[in-house]
Order: sequence, then structure tokens, then C-alpha cells
Amino acid sequence: MNEGVRILLERIKTHPEEFMKGGRWINLISEYNEYIPEELKPIITETRNLVKDEFTRDVIKELINGGEQSDEQWVDSVLNKKLAVMTKYGKLMYDSIEKSS
Repeated sequence: MNEGVRILLERIKTHPEEFMKGGRWINLISEYNEYIPEELKPIITETRNLVKDEFTRDVIKELINGGEQSDEQWVDSVLNKKLAVMTKYGKLMYDSIEKSS
């Protein structure tokens, strides 16, 4: 495995925000993905898993608060405790989340 890939796989565990939308590593990974896609496959997979989770959280935030700043604890409660929440769009019943593997 490429040493740079190994370093970033360890970094993604401690600094996942650096691999999400607008994150520190996105442009570099995208640039090199054109040249060494097979080498970068593990990082692309991990980044996609993070983005999938981020997308789900953003959907929940939008439903709860119409795009305004949402309390992260509310989002966690909806995702983890299967709460029903009244939103400006109606009742949000969220009873499952496909965890990224």
C-alpha cells in the first residue's frame, strides 16, 4: 500500500472533518485519483462512508429546522434513539440508519 494512503487512512480516524465537503484533503485526493485510482481506493471508500453519514445528518437537520442551525444533540437523538420529531414539514419518524462499513 502506498505510504501516503496509509498515512491518510490513519488520519481519517482522528480528523474525519478534513475529508468531508471542503475538507483539507479533498482536492489532493481528487487530483491524484485521476492518476492512481487503485492506490486511492481505500481512502475514497472511507471518504464516501463519511460523506454518506454527513448527508444523512444534513437531511435530518433540514427536516428538523428547515436549514437553520440545528442542535447536534437533537440530530443524534433522532439517529440513535429512533425518536419521532415534529418538523416544519410534519412528523419525522426515523427508525433506521444504514451504517457505513
